[in-house]
Amino acid sequence: MGCDIHFYVETFQNGQWNSADVWEENDDKEGMCKRIIPPQHSFFDERNYAVFSKLGNVRNYNEIPPISETRGIPVDACQEIKTARTEWDTDGHSESWLTFEELKKSDWKDPAFDDFVPCLRRLWKLKFHKNLGENEIRVVFWFDN
Repeated sequence: MGCDIHFYVETFQNGQWNSADVWEENDDKEGMCKRIIPPQHSFFDERNYAVFSKLGNVRNYNEIPPISETRGIPVDACQEIKTARTEWDTDGHSESWLTFEELKKSDWKDPAFDDFVPCLRRLWKLKFHKNLGENEIRVVFWFDN
């Protein structure tokens, strides 16, 4: 059984964290979540254990140093993320978050991280499009098995 990431992006505007993701109602009546981010709108949804290792020390078979120890879901996370995490109940684990500044400072040059480069580019575009500081964008994520 594989491990997958649940990856969300927030921006800090007007004194609060807001989802930067595009959400849709889940038409799959048997699905766990009522609202989802369709794959074409997801910032990152690849199964890449090297990236998982760097982001959250998950499936770290090659002893890749993580950017940070896991931090849990931020208490001030937007409601969409809190709801999505609650819907995963005990199937989710290793919750954490990182600022764009932390992501930017990390070394992503190894080809094992190539799947994550498009996400970093989209975060750069978001930063400039919304005129945000590097600590006004964060990614919130967890994993499931």
